[in-house]
Amino acid sequence: MAAEVYVCHDLKGPRGEVSQGLPPAYRLVPVAFYLALVGCTAAMCWFETERRRAVVEALAFSTQAATYQAESARIGGDRSRINTLVVRATGVAKWLEGAVNLQPICVAVSRGAGKHANIIDLSLTRNSELPEQVKFELRMSNANSEVMDATLQGIRDLGVRAYSAQQSTDLDQLDYKATLVWQNPTAQASAK
Repeated sequence: MAAEVYVCHDLKGPRGEVSQGLPPAYRLVPVAFYLALVGCTAAMCWFETERRRAVVEALAFSTQAATYQAESARIGGDRSRINTLVVRATGVAKWLEGAVNLQPICVAVSRGAGKHANIIDLSLTRNSELPEQVKFELRMSNANSEVMDATLQGIRDLGVRAYSAQQSTDLDQLDYKATLVWQNPTAQASAK
């Protein structure tokens, strides 16, 4: 008993219960897919080019930042050297302001000594840290207190004041030690 095979060729005819074909607009889906692939490839190429350009720019900026930092360090070193020079120059300027000529003091001492007194030793020593102070030592022979008063008055007329004065007399010698300090800057300017 062989079974007979029945083949139905009925499907070739139009049938209402079977779904129709896709609408014609759906034929554009593969075209849109390939266009999206091309667009994604173009966007990927554009993004890669921008990424490479950004890497190159970042490298250039880091090189430029390193150059600016080196320049800033160099300028900072120059500034510190200039500040050191300014401090030193300010010290020299202060020293010069305080370093008044000592010649007027010597002249006042010699005028105050008079004719009969002899100046044996005259020492004017400037303090290096305080140039406006001068250590004054005077040894005179044939001098009395009037001669010494005249000498000190001549020094006071210059605008100089004596501090920590010590006076001693041995036989006919008179020793005087003091620290001289300039009182006003106008006296310093006129003494120069």
